[in-house]
Amino acid sequence: MLRVALTQEPQSLDPAQMASLEERLLLQALYRGLVAGDPVEGKPQPALAARWERSPDGLVYTFYLKPASFFSGRPIGPEDVKYSLTRLVDPAVGSPWAFLLRNVAGVTAFARGQAPEVEGIRVVGPAAVEITLVQPQADFLASLACPAAAIVDRFQVEAAGARFGRPGGWTDSSAVAGGSGPFSLVEWVRGHFLTLESNRAGDGASGGPRRVEVRFLESEEAFLAFVAGEVELALGLDGDGLRESAADLQLAACRRLFPLAGTVALAWPGGVAGAGAAAAALDRKALVRLLDGLGQAWDDGRAAWAGPDGQALKEPVELSYPAKGLALYLPPPATQSLAQGAAAQLSRALGVKFKARPTAAPNPAGPALVARLAPYQGADWRPALPEAGPTDGDRGAGEGQVPLIPLLRPTLAALVEERVQGFAISPFGDLDWAALRLDITN
Repeated sequence: MLRVALTQEPQSLDPAQMASLEERLLLQALYRGLVAGDPVEGKPQPALAARWERSPDGLVYTFYLKPASFFSGRPIGPEDVKYSLTRLVDPAVGSPWAFLLRNVAGVTAFARGQAPEVEGIRVVGPAAVEITLVQPQADFLASLACPAAAIVDRFQVEAAGARFGRPGGWTDSSAVAGGSGPFSLVEWVRGHFLTLESNRAGDGASGGPRRVEVRFLESEEAFLAFVAGEVELALGLDGDGLRESAADLQLAACRRLFPLAGTVALAWPGGVAGAGAAAAALDRKALVRLLDGLGQAWDDGRAAWAGPDGQALKEPVELSYPAKGLALYLPPPATQSLAQGAAAQLSRALGVKFKARPTAAPNPAGPALVARLAPYQGADWRPALPEAGPTDGDRGAGEGQVPLIPLLRPTLAALVEERVQGFAISPFGDLDWAALRLDITN
């Protein structure tokens, strides 16, 4: 058994609704897509698809499925693939990851209600699916490796309705997750714990733990649980736990910091002046020093990106940040420290009072601290703001989009019990749960 402490609880385990790193970690354990990312080389590898063919013009991919089953025991067929990928781009589902398939033929017409199905996703045999693109896309297979593009059990999804991917309660701890990953979800009690069990019915990896117990704890509680030997893996620690672990020789050997393929930034709505001045004024290395190793400064020459406006600020500015932290990028205390540090820097540099305020969600009326993990290595990332369209943080924002001021690249902080072997962070920023195993020998 592997016991894990997470400092942030997932809101949903529906792949199409993936919104945070802890959800991504668990979804990787519960689901499989057509392809998967290789944790060493980062190249797409077969998953539910045994193999695939690409047409000479690079527009048509044909995937041939290998024998595999959902948790229910029902065989996974090409209709399930078509259903899952269509669901990802269905406006009624509202997935923030629909852009992964924006280059598939017929997606735009389907999303606008002009077609009953996606023309470019076709079942072409008892175990084959064909996907046609509008134009060649070198990273199309990598986009399919994103956990959001996982194949779901359509009967489970339709039967569960709004309950799909949601937890139960003390009297009914059942949770609905129709996947085929190395683990199945057997119980989830909101605010307390969830339990995974090895899924031998699907295409789960051999070896590894037979059971994974995940507890949701505050950062200090997670640290103390690790010290007491109650968990073998603690993720999402804040600065206090990191400082204590660094000072203790035994714990220092268990301390891990993993850079993630994402970015923490200030989203600066176009109606608020001063984006360019703010971008140039921020001392990112000083901000990172506030975080005790939870990030790396964005210092590759693009950090001082100047937005389209060069106006000076005249009135006090409210900088908002999420009260619950930025998922596992930064836990709440670190998020607060970063926001307050940025506000203090901007106040001194620009001569205007900046006040950092926690909110339930980023405030689109003023600058907001946001974060997003890249869906796969080298991919674009999007801020979680309601009025923001697809935005590239490296190149600035286009017309009608929210300018982003990159601050740092987040780092996942973990304490890993020395007996846990095979622990890895892939180039895609995911924990490779299938590779986790617990060596209980002395």
